[in-house]
Amino acid sequence: TKGAVRLALAEVNVIKETKEFFKANGIDLTSFSRKPRSKSVILVKNIPFGLSEDELQAIFGKHGDLGRVMLPPTGTIALVEFLNEQEAKAAFKRVAYTRLKDRPVYLEWAPESVF
Repeated sequence: TKGAVRLALAEVNVIKETKEFFKANGIDLTSFSRKPRSKSVILVKNIPFGLSEDELQAIFGKHGDLGRVMLPPTGTIALVEFLNEQEAKAAFKRVAYTRLKDRPVYLEWAPESVF
């Protein structure tokens, strides 16, 4: 159907824009195909529409000192870097699957050397 085609095209566009944003900001996209995972950078997924980078910083920042926080304009996925591995681990445990606005947030450890 036309609706399904439009949705598929929109998803392709979101993925393209997200990749372009990360690449333009120094993210090594090839790192996502590697197995070793970071102990201080969290990949945040299922972000509710309209959540701002400031809100994301506030959510994670209360668990420790942050380095970089990258939220592409598409707002679908983000990278949150902690300066301390123990604080990152604690934040991961406390934030994973909690509800942000209207949906649960999914976390995973970002690949090593993503930055």
